[in-house]
Amino acid sequence: MPLAELEDDYRCKNDVSHLKISSGILSHGVQMYTNKMFKFFQTELMDCMGVRMKEVSIDREVHIYEAIEEGKQRVFEVQYNSLTLTVSCCCKLFQSMGILCHHALKVFDFNNLISIPSKYILKRWTKVAKRGISTTCDRLAPSCSKEKSIQSLRLSELIHAGNNLYSVASLTESGTQIVKRKNR
Repeated sequence: MPLAELEDDYRCKNDVSHLKISSGILSHGVQMYTNKMFKFFQTELMDCMGVRMKEVSIDREVHIYEAIEEGKQRVFEVQYNSLTLTVSCCCKLFQSMGILCHHALKVFDFNNLISIPSKYILKRWTKVAKRGISTTCDRLAPSCSKEKSIQSLRLSELIHAGNNLYSVASLTESGTQIVKRKNR
């Protein structure tokens, strides 16, 4: 794993990103997303401030909105189901990148949601995405036992934790020496 990725993993686990505004949905995002994805999410959320919303139709729990960005002519249609908390925007950012667009976030804000519905938090963008990553015996060789598979998962977790420790320790000579002494 490249050093930059290890350092980013360490920061995700140990740093708290600064929130630009006090917001429930922003606080939820900082808890869930990696630092890199949180910055992208925060930008989308801030961009929703420049979006004007107009509800154009309601059919039971399905609301259809028109979103217009300040200074632009294009109209984005956003469908929102208030019962299932599902949202769909014609810009298709969530379908292509896996993160909500500012049009959808504006609809959530318009409907007073204070957290991101779980279906819109893809595991690959979260701080816990790498937990449990392993090449298990079950996939590689059907004859491997369940115990070997469990051991493989534990090993994967230990390797990941060890790599993070070594990455941080390598930043200073004293950190390197401490880890070397403890590993004897």
